[in-house]
Amino acid sequence: MILPENISWNRMYHFYMIFGENHSGKEVWREKQWFNVFEPLFNKIIELSPNKKDTGLRVLEYIKENEEAQYYKKHKLGRLRWDKKSHIKWTLKENDKRLFVNFELWTPLWTICEKNSVSPDIYLSFWNEDKTNNKPRQFDTLVTIAIAEDIGKIQNDAIAELSKAFNPKRMVYNQRRWGKGKKDDNKKWYFINSVQDTTSYGIYVGGKDLDIHKTKFEEIVFEPYWKIVY
Repeated sequence: MILPENISWNRMYHFYMIFGENHSGKEVWREKQWFNVFEPLFNKIIELSPNKKDTGLRVLEYIKENEEAQYYKKHKLGRLRWDKKSHIKWTLKENDKRLFVNFELWTPLWTICEKNSVSPDIYLSFWNEDKTNNKPRQFDTLVTIAIAEDIGKIQNDAIAELSKAFNPKRMVYNQRRWGKGKKDDNKKWYFINSVQDTTSYGIYVGGKDLDIHKTKFEEIVFEPYWKIVY
């Protein structure tokens, strides 16, 4: 599939956010859960891109050097691609001492995007919202899915399946460009950054210090900025 020559970092995306609730011990970053449930579902989505073979991963995890250590340090995972070897490397095993923080997937990987000056066909990420163990949390996992409109028809069933696996409190949809998001006339949603910089902090005006977790979930105003899918 050949994409139009005028495509750049200004591509338009189908953009989804999922606010998921974890089942203890069955989080997406657990090895068994990843291979048995999530990896096949992610695979259905990245198959939409002709650049699937060039998919790259970035994963942020921390670990303590020993039981007596007071602080965590960044865990180096090396180069990660969309293959079994990489998945075994980054997923947490039973009784794993690592602290999982964030996962992001680029199709094609970011170095190719930078070289060609074209934003990715597909971008997916999920954040462990409980990484600091601060309570209360309004949701446990924040998931973003961005699929470029120009790669063809999206698979709604595949996206719905993936959303269900995250046990969503809410799944919402919008259309936006890779860069700054569309203006929210109600001044509630605050997307000043690109798709890849979407985190739970700073996206919603309503909670203290722009922390969405400081707003009761049932009081979060999604419409009309978002279309509520679930």
